Amino acid sequence: MVIAIVPVAGSAGGSPAASGGDAPVTITPLVNLRYIIGEDTITFSGTNTDSGTTYLFLSGPNLDINGSQIQKDWPGKYPVTDGDVSTFMAVSVGPDNTWSYTWDTHNVAIDSGTYTVYAASTPRDIPHINSSHFTRISFLMLPPKDRNMPIVKIAPLVNPRYFIGEDTITFSGINTASNTTYLILSGPNLDINGSQIQKDRPREYPVTDGDASTFMAVSVGPDNTWSYTWDTHNVAIDSGLYMVYAASTPRDIPHINSTHSNMISFIMRPPKDMVPPTEAVTRSSESVPGMQDQVAGTQNQSVAGQTKSGAETGNLLDQAWGFLSGIF
Repeated sequence: MVIAIVPVAGSAGGSPAASGGDAPVTITPLVNLRYIIGEDTITFSGTNTDSGTTYLFLSGPNLDINGSQIQKDWPGKYPVTDGDVSTFMAVSVGPDNTWSYTWDTHNVAIDSGTYTVYAASTPRDIPHINSSHFTRISFLMLPPKDRNMPIVKIAPLVNPRYFIGEDTITFSGINTASNTTYLILSGPNLDINGSQIQKDRPREYPVTDGDASTFMAVSVGPDNTWSYTWDTHNVAIDSGLYMVYAASTPRDIPHINSTHSNMISFIMRPPKDMVPPTEAVTRSSESVPGMQDQVAGTQNQSVAGQTKSGAETGNLLDQAWGFLSGIF
């Protein structure tokens, strides 16, 4: 009788539970196979003789079919991308060919169930994992002991850039710490303590620490999720980098660390049709053949024969444009 032994992981020689011997990539068996979400830390370690970096990713309930990023607080929102090193947890391999990574689950938003951590010598996702030396280990993640892990999370935005007066932005997430999620807006020329995102002119309406009526209070559903859509069509804010804070109690930014909270940042751009006059002329001349030289010549003549009143008019236009930019 002839018995053929075939590596489970494929042609690259990976295995589901390699822990020693001559395997190019190994994971040391875990001390425990059951852990509690939000309470435990898990250390994954092993050896890698195939490369100087070990690439880790996670699979499990409601995670991406190709694998998810174990280094993120919300792995289900961050899939790994085959071949893209930045989407994997890259762990350096030491001179003795060993590697180690500790996963802290205290702020991780995942469901209970069976999970698998993959360790590979190259950044390959699950469909392409057989083209790399790899190993994997499975374990069980149990729900918090009190079944109500205190955590507040904001889901990643689909787009980090939006146009003022044109876009709507939906903020959503989970909150297991309270029945209401309190939102705060922070950004250019807004109050240092945070501003009221629900107002058309947020800069005129700061939040007041502990006063729920000054916050955007969003109800949390039975499944611990919440959602709020911000319509910027009538909102008067400046362009720039903004942050939205989500908290389990109505605390302002200086006191935000005293409550369960999370923050997400994004960029607000000026409206698409808000183009300075000089920039509009330049763009028009560039789009019409032969027009650019004419515009340049006209500008040179204007500068050469510019009168005092002409200079004052130009200054007034600049001031008017600056004023409008400040409004929008």
